[in-house]
Amino acid sequence: DKNATFLDLIFESTTMFRFAGLARGYVLGLLTNFPDKANAVNERIDQFQDELPEVAFEVFMVGGDSTKALQRTLQLTDNSKLPITCLGAFSFGVGPRFLTQEEYKQVLIRLMTTAESGDPAAIRIAVQFLAFRLDEESKNKRRSVLEHPDIEPLAWRLVEIGGKDNGSQELYWWAQLLRALTTRNADRAARVAAAGLVGESLQKELCEEILISLADKDPKMVMESIGEVVLDKKLGEHFYVGTYRSLIQSLPAEIVIKWIKEHGVEAARRLARHLPTPYVDWSGNPAVPPLTEFVLKTFEDDDRTFSEFCVGVHGFQFYSGDIAAQHEKEAETARRFLDHRLRRVREWANLELESSLHLAERWRQTEEELNIEGS
Repeated sequence: DKNATFLDLIFESTTMFRFAGLARGYVLGLLTNFPDKANAVNERIDQFQDELPEVAFEVFMVGGDSTKALQRTLQLTDNSKLPITCLGAFSFGVGPRFLTQEEYKQVLIRLMTTAESGDPAAIRIAVQFLAFRLDEESKNKRRSVLEHPDIEPLAWRLVEIGGKDNGSQELYWWAQLLRALTTRNADRAARVAAAGLVGESLQKELCEEILISLADKDPKMVMESIGEVVLDKKLGEHFYVGTYRSLIQSLPAEIVIKWIKEHGVEAARRLARHLPTPYVDWSGNPAVPPLTEFVLKTFEDDDRTFSEFCVGVHGFQFYSGDIAAQHEKEAETARRFLDHRLRRVREWANLELESSLHLAERWRQTEEELNIEGS
């Protein structure tokens, strides 16, 4: 339709029936083949944009820059005629091009203003909007938008409020955003990740991964960040419930020991569940890891520390296969520590031995009963 003969007819039907399907296809084809018709298309969109903003949005999005898609969306969201989440449509740019950094800032500012009011949809869109951009920049080796002096502060504000959504996809992109920010300010990123340790299961897992990777470069900083959460009166209670053994064991023992010395028995109590377990080494000798030995020796008279350690040894441990045999192996390991020089290690070994033999006997009995029933 090189003369745009059907332009008026199609737009009239679009506004009459409030359906943009035909108009979208027509505008895309018209402007692809005859870009000089952009002014005519824009004049028609102007006529109904304020009255039917959602229909107009569907139409002008296919035209990209030719139909002023970004400018129109910013105007309509500013006037509360379109939901702020429509800005998420520009996560990958306008048509085939990336947003400029200034355009990107304008979109992100609007998303963040709504996100900081507590709107979960705006938070989700903002996280995806920024994470998608950083992902594309990384893949194509483009200059990062985080280098813009106004965008990096917005990104930090976003990760600090954005890790509370329950959706797994949103948490994944939130973590990707936080990982990107670790290169800008590792200390601040560590504090954000440490706060996420007390979040839901997936967030906890993602934050542990980030902290473990940061610990390779600066374990002291990571310990300080974790320590703030551990000693928090409210958040620290999570360390009496969950399991953070992999994270604690990723840190050099001497750094954790130094931190516990500085903060005393309360620090020891809250980390006791997450201490590495005594084991039999490759040469067959019983061994107590240095961090565990320090805590059980230094706080030998504190019953709470000892009980937390005992609970944590098999906390959240899952068994499969020959479970009875596994408990019997645990009993055999514990037997090697019955004459250990530390009193608390001996006490743990006695409890472990008794418990493991009891559980092994129960599982053997269960297996026998199941075999009888099966026969």
